[in-house]
Amino acid sequence: MIDLGIGIFLLIIILELILKVKIYSPSFLFVVSFLILFILEKLQLYGLFTAKNDSYTVVIIGVLSFCVGCIVVLPFWGQNNLNLDQKMIVKDYTVQVNAIRKKLLFSIIFALVIEFLYAIPSILYLRSGGSLYDMRYIQQNIIQRSGLISFLHVYVSLPILYISLPISAFDFFINGQKKIFVLTLVTTLFYFIGNGARMPLIYLILSYITIFLMFFDLLKENKKLKKILLSTIIIIVVINLLTIIRKSGQEVSTSDQTFLQGIYYYITCSMINLGDKLSYVSAKPNLLGTATFYGFFLPLTNLINIPVASNAKDFFDLIQNSVINISNIDNSPYNFCVTGFLPSYADGKIWGVIVFSFLIGILMQFVFKKLERSDSLKWLVLYSLMMEAIMMYVITNMFSSISFCMAILFALFFLNIKVVKGEQF
Repeated sequence: MIDLGIGIFLLIIILELILKVKIYSPSFLFVVSFLILFILEKLQLYGLFTAKNDSYTVVIIGVLSFCVGCIVVLPFWGQNNLNLDQKMIVKDYTVQVNAIRKKLLFSIIFALVIEFLYAIPSILYLRSGGSLYDMRYIQQNIIQRSGLISFLHVYVSLPILYISLPISAFDFFINGQKKIFVLTLVTTLFYFIGNGARMPLIYLILSYITIFLMFFDLLKENKKLKKILLSTIIIIVVINLLTIIRKSGQEVSTSDQTFLQGIYYYITCSMINLGDKLSYVSAKPNLLGTATFYGFFLPLTNLINIPVASNAKDFFDLIQNSVINISNIDNSPYNFCVTGFLPSYADGKIWGVIVFSFLIGILMQFVFKKLERSDSLKWLVLYSLMMEAIMMYVITNMFSSISFCMAILFALFFLNIKVVKGEQF
């Protein structure tokens, strides 16, 4: 099945290249992401186990359904894209960023303070001799935090950070402005310390990649590609150092892992974990969309009773707490990452994968077409979030994250910037 998937994905990519589809379009980026995943898994480095055939079937069907969803949107848009060159669009984006700069600085400073307060218990635990690794996998219940800080962390601080990541990358790499960029880096670092996982740093790198792909021609013309490459290398080195710190003090064999081995496991083992969880999920009732879009549904449960949402919580507890072994030469624990398709499978089995992948494809393509037809910063931020969700789909479904979904809502309602008549944020 893995060879069949690679062949199908290559065929789609070739067809899209012939049709001159943009490399940052939803379908192209989505298929490339899963092609890379399949190729990396086929290599089976570091004693990696083979994923079950069912997992490949689910992913192939999901990718094809996503692509169909992207195609369905096209006839409703025609060919009339925004008739401005990239320099003019960048100028419009810059004017809008300048219009909200003070409010954005205030927002990211607020997020930084919340993330620092959220990270204090983790810092105290580390000072007592613990490691971020132990805090994440072994001692999950010993870190006590204020309920208010935890609420602000999930519903306010992280959504602000998600929005700030692409704006700060644009502001730094395109315009050379450093303040928001540096504050966003520091906030991400506190998020990493408080969370104990690599995900915050991955989000940071993905924000660089989104700006790199969308403004590649301009960056190349202005000779700024080296700045992005250097920044990415620095972040990767920092991740390597923090990974060592994160695992300091543990007595399992993961202390001997190289950085590349850890990243390889992190990405490819989502297929193994997906195959491991499919049989369990198959025996459970359908969650009817509450798993795929858990990040939107969970806040609603505080207002109205949604019976199936409690089952969705049990599903995500399973993903988070069920640890598997992934290699015959390493006893590294692995959890959480199951690709973005398992929640859809939990929603309706294989039909859930087909329907919800199709709907997400429609959503992604809609935002992409809005980006092409608008010079609004709102759509730049929203499509940057969609690009991150697309690339993260090989690991997890970002729409199951409350903070990510709140970021989408924040961008929709608070980034309607009126440059002429007045600023709005």
